[in-house]
Amino acid sequence: MPAIPLSADGDEQRAEARYLADAIPLGLSLALVTTSLLMLNPHDPLPRELVESFGFDAIEQQRCRAVRTVSQLLDELKNNLPAMHCYLLVARYALECPPIWTVVAASLQATDEEEDLAPESLALERKYHQYYECMGAGVQLARRLTSTADDLAEELRLQDLALQGLFARLGATVRPGIAARPEPDTEPPAPVSTVSPHLAQLLLLAVSLIEHLPHISDHPLVRGLTSLSFVQASVRLPLYKRLIELPAGAGISLSEAELLTLYQAAQVALLAQVVDITPEGTWADWVQSRILAPDPPQPFVPTYDQDQLDQVNTTAPADLRAYSQLVQDHFDPGHPLLDQAVTEIRQLAELL
Repeated sequence: MPAIPLSADGDEQRAEARYLADAIPLGLSLALVTTSLLMLNPHDPLPRELVESFGFDAIEQQRCRAVRTVSQLLDELKNNLPAMHCYLLVARYALECPPIWTVVAASLQATDEEEDLAPESLALERKYHQYYECMGAGVQLARRLTSTADDLAEELRLQDLALQGLFARLGATVRPGIAARPEPDTEPPAPVSTVSPHLAQLLLLAVSLIEHLPHISDHPLVRGLTSLSFVQASVRLPLYKRLIELPAGAGISLSEAELLTLYQAAQVALLAQVVDITPEGTWADWVQSRILAPDPPQPFVPTYDQDQLDQVNTTAPADLRAYSQLVQDHFDPGHPLLDQAVTEIRQLAELL
């Protein structure tokens, strides 16, 4: 790994290097989450201004979000320092927006006994400050690289001031993308089908797979998820939230749009059962590795238990295929939305 440029000496230098090496990867993971949530409504005032005034378009977002390690960040800062500095600042200021922090906070789990015993509000406050500091580590590194380049350091300072002003003006308009604003006098979609408690929990596992795959794998299947219309975050996250909040033993009623979201999630889960999408192997292999050697909790990366692994390994494939058939039977032959959902899954499978 390239050396991290430091200013301190001796023990302080080594301590700072260890801190940045630990903090930067988590900060980059969080940056992917917060910028994704921020930009899910691209026509809202703040995302539109980021594109128009700062060049933070879809291509730039994709390039920056691909940076996951200290080595990659150092390379990116060497080649595109102002653009990467902008991305890191946008990600950090996005975390400060209450709707986005609410979504991130909802994914958190206590990481030790002390947090288990702490009041929820105190635990979340600690986690917020930890995340905020980790997201600042990349900014700190970027500014360290400009310590001897006055003109570039001034450019970054002015960029920061401009972004601070933008978020101060338009931060209150931010939506996390978990639901579109309803039109006046419109009712939510009527439910058309109900699934059992057992199937609801299995479908939750399938939807959570869509959430965490980008954090654990760069397999072509994972890169192809952006082509699936019905599992994009703006339509998936509200359903994910409903499934998480289901009382034990409860089923769930689904609209036609939700049927298709879960259809594509179920199909991705089936593909992930037969393809080595992670260093550990298939989806089930990765779940087992999480049980045997769990990583520290991360946003949108769930912790599994043995019962869930048993379900993934035994009844899940047959149950997911049965659900997929239920969806196909619900829609009339040639229904354009079903045809679109099926075609996109077929094209995804061809990437394998």
